[in-house]
Amino acid sequence: MAFPRSNYETIIEMEEFHPLFGDSRGGIETLKFDATQELSLPTVTLTASSRRKPQPKRCHMARGLKIFVCLFPLYFYRQINDVSVSTDMFSSPIVRNDYTSVRSIHDLDSQRVAQWCNRRVYECPCQDPLKANPRDSETAWQTQHATNVQVLTDSMSGGKNGTVIPDVVFYGDGLVAGWNKYPTTFDSFFNVAKGGKFNAIALGIADDRSPNLLWRLQNNEMPDEYTDSSFEPAVIWLTIGSQDIGLTSCAPELVIIGILRIVEELLMRTTTSNVIINGILPRTFNREGFVNKGGLLNPSSIGIPTGIGTNDGSSGNAASGVFNTAGSTDGTTVASTTKSLWQDIQVVNEELKLYARYRHRVSYFDHNKKLFEDAKATGKDLRIDPKYMEDYFHLTQKGYQQWGAAISKRLEKLIVLPYRNMPEGLTPKKEKKSEENQEDFYFGDDNEEDNP
Repeated sequence: MAFPRSNYETIIEMEEFHPLFGDSRGGIETLKFDATQELSLPTVTLTASSRRKPQPKRCHMARGLKIFVCLFPLYFYRQINDVSVSTDMFSSPIVRNDYTSVRSIHDLDSQRVAQWCNRRVYECPCQDPLKANPRDSETAWQTQHATNVQVLTDSMSGGKNGTVIPDVVFYGDGLVAGWNKYPTTFDSFFNVAKGGKFNAIALGIADDRSPNLLWRLQNNEMPDEYTDSSFEPAVIWLTIGSQDIGLTSCAPELVIIGILRIVEELLMRTTTSNVIINGILPRTFNREGFVNKGGLLNPSSIGIPTGIGTNDGSSGNAASGVFNTAGSTDGTTVASTTKSLWQDIQVVNEELKLYARYRHRVSYFDHNKKLFEDAKATGKDLRIDPKYMEDYFHLTQKGYQQWGAAISKRLEKLIVLPYRNMPEGLTPKKEKKSEENQEDFYFGDDNEEDNP
């Protein structure tokens, strides 16, 4: 078939994008057919005559740089001011397991917690909360443990050496041991012969974590019902967990497991005693006492011992990098910044409250709101009142007076009067109704809504 000797063009307008021509924005594509006179068959040539010229690929580097420049100041601001909410996986207080159904020690499993430490550390110093772990390398700790055993023995032997047969036994860390600094204040609440409403003994050791207290209970600081059924106080008051968070930076879920392990141990060793879990009190490293802000942390200044242990039960070395967040591994201790502990404390306390709600013979006690300057403050304005916690961690004498009054009021609902251990001829000291006394000591019912 022959074609005429004239050139011709066939124009086809294409509305859709052609894969070989044009750009992704669409346009008109022209197919040009050019046939010559000499050929019997046409020679077809395709040319693109798009309305828009093809656009080069955009460089995404500039866009990424803009995003980085915009977000970095926000990140830097959060690090400096340390808002408690964080997306860092090492500080996420998420609790992934349900503990409201725990009924024995066999319902607890620390291996289900993926991240044991909350802070980037050279080696996680958190001990397995299900394994009893003593502080054997510390002479002062061994001495205090022996003292506690003797106090318990004397009290169970009819109140020898100035002790009392206890209605209440306090177990815990330095907050419980702190009662010994103010014996007059303690006796005013917990020694009937000296004007208190109840008889109590305090068995605490400073800087103890949950595995340390568990070891003490299993080693003569608490007899079990099979060897000595005479130990059956009306109430066992438990205060532990603060140093698990503040000293070794353990994840909230690991702290919860440690506390519940102790509670189940207490329940297993008694038959009628009620266990009250005191919520972890607020604390902060911020020098101005704001709980939602971080601050400087010097491990040696808060009593971190050498050999605080690791998650496999072996000993670590705090001074050589196990705990030090500044990254020193030359044997020195370097002050470094740490984030707020308040969010982790709140998470632990909420889980303890839920557990106590469903566990027989267990209740929860919250005293935190009484320790703030303004309990209604929110965010970064929430601040610990220095008259109750001068160093924003340990209670002052006024703090113990306030705490003791709140505990005593709670015990009145649990311990039936008349007082079973009251000496003959003595009656409990009546409360003063003066305005000064009401202002200093009356703070309403703690946790009445949760545990009526």
